[in-house]
Amino acid sequence: MTTLSDQELLKGATLKSGNFPKNTVRPTTSRHHLDGYLKRLNSHDRRLFCDDGKASVDLWDYDEYAKEFQNTCVSNEFELMTRLEGEHLFVRDDPRCRFIFIHAFNSRECLRTSRRMFERALTHHQVMPNFLDFVFPFGHQQYAEDLLFSGFREDTRLVPSDGGLVIPELGRSGMEIRICYSLKSVEPKERDQDFPWSIRQTAVYHSFDLKTGKSCWIVIKGSHLIRDRVRSVSSSSAASDSSSSELSSFESISSSLGSALEMHLVLCDWCDEDWRWYLTFLEKELQRLTRRALVVDIPKARSFVEPETFQEVKPHAKSITRTLSDYTKRTLSLSRKQTNSSSSMEKGEYQPSFPQPPMSPLDEGPPLDPPVLPPGMGSIGIPAIHQKAQKDEVFSVRTLQQVQVIEDKTNEVLLILEANIKIVKDIRRHYQTVLASDECPPKLKSESKSKVAYFEKRIANIIGDLEIQHSSAQTLLRLLENRKSILSGLLNISNIEASKEFATNSQHSASKMHAMTEAMHLLAVKTKQETVSMRVITLVTLFFLPGTFISTVMSTDIIKFPSQQESGQVFQLGALRLWLIITLPLMAITFIAWWLVYWYVNRRQDQQGGGSFRRWLP
Repeated sequence: MTTLSDQELLKGATLKSGNFPKNTVRPTTSRHHLDGYLKRLNSHDRRLFCDDGKASVDLWDYDEYAKEFQNTCVSNEFELMTRLEGEHLFVRDDPRCRFIFIHAFNSRECLRTSRRMFERALTHHQVMPNFLDFVFPFGHQQYAEDLLFSGFREDTRLVPSDGGLVIPELGRSGMEIRICYSLKSVEPKERDQDFPWSIRQTAVYHSFDLKTGKSCWIVIKGSHLIRDRVRSVSSSSAASDSSSSELSSFESISSSLGSALEMHLVLCDWCDEDWRWYLTFLEKELQRLTRRALVVDIPKARSFVEPETFQEVKPHAKSITRTLSDYTKRTLSLSRKQTNSSSSMEKGEYQPSFPQPPMSPLDEGPPLDPPVLPPGMGSIGIPAIHQKAQKDEVFSVRTLQQVQVIEDKTNEVLLILEANIKIVKDIRRHYQTVLASDECPPKLKSESKSKVAYFEKRIANIIGDLEIQHSSAQTLLRLLENRKSILSGLLNISNIEASKEFATNSQHSASKMHAMTEAMHLLAVKTKQETVSMRVITLVTLFFLPGTFISTVMSTDIIKFPSQQESGQVFQLGALRLWLIITLPLMAITFIAWWLVYWYVNRRQDQQGGGSFRRWLP
């Protein structure tokens, strides 16, 4: 079986660049992980990348003839391929140092590179597939996703047996340092005045050939910040600066390594910036929200006047009119008393709602001095009339929610600082391991000692600063937990007092309603008794009304009977018979008519009211 050369392997991988990372030559990543990366790239394609032709990828290449960096911006795959490979593959070798900057319009938008351009660049430089882990958190998203993910990966190849590509035409010896990592920092946001800080991330891939000194950098960030910093310290206009000259010095392999270490320091310095000011901002917000919770006085629930007991109304004592009049007078009198009582409470001293415990011996004697407040707290003399408004301002769920947001941000800072510390330590440890290995060229070891020592010293300073900020974040987190517990306790006390006040109001209203119900019951009994009396009167009236009416008619000149002088009789049977004949039927008709009207009215009330009205009548 014919063994393909490294040139042929790279050419075949380039032709299949759309299959990245499965087209990687001699990958150390397992096959199922490569399949997972490709599947994830396909699913996040539209979110991560823009269309070809709308891209803006910056290439910052070192020109050995001009001894300075040259900038090129490409917008499509053809321009990128021409810049990387030339007219065809293996015609143009890799520059001494190359930066590929991929950015976005902002941290929540897709990267300004097409997928074809991205895969072409990673295939040409045989980027390790693990770099994709740090690319997936970028792209279009409404909210920050996977923001807490960070890490460090390495795939260094120090001997040919490790699988490195040996392609002299491109200046690749197969012995190279290959690392990738993701760092995060906090940056100010000028457009957001309420919360002017935001967590930003940077994904970095770096390879350094230990024999040729050629290096490649791929930097992905949501803005041009890192690109602008690299340009400012490596451009020809900054050659007078010692750090800038170190970053753009490639005369030897050791100087190229020093330039690579200097670039790592630029990135590590970025991940150490502004944490102090961000934590100060969070602490100021916490103090603004919770400072008064330490000294505010919670006004106790107001005591209410107990309702007067309504006097029992005797059914035989007064009439309905007098009962209603007395009840109205008592109600109005009670309202006036409560109004006067409330006014006196507002104008006078505050009275506690519940019995207070007896004074202890410590309470006797002259009053103690007020406690000394923290600086900036000012006087806390709060008039009683304004206490409720200030209590509502402090004891609100909204305040507790804002404190919870600050606590979440602080926890986020802790995790990011821990990750940054670990990654920076991993970078330092990896270079120490490589330079201490037997496979590392001895000349590179000897010539790079001073540069490595400077690098380790700077890294130690950065780690120390990060650890200090980590300790500050831990202190702030403990303060947050204490303040949040105080706010929760005060809010619970306020809720308990509100519940007591509501219960007192309810009891007061229930007492009034109970008294009114008793009075109305007595009125109903009296009304019932008088209704019975009126019915008896009605029945008696109906009984005597027909006879009275007939007697009245018969006593007129309409009907005449012979007088006693004419007949000599005292009793006239005919007149009595006539009176009975007319009166008895008329009386029966009257009672029947009254009963029919009474039945009709009751039946109609039953139909309209849904209940029997007659059960309330005797």
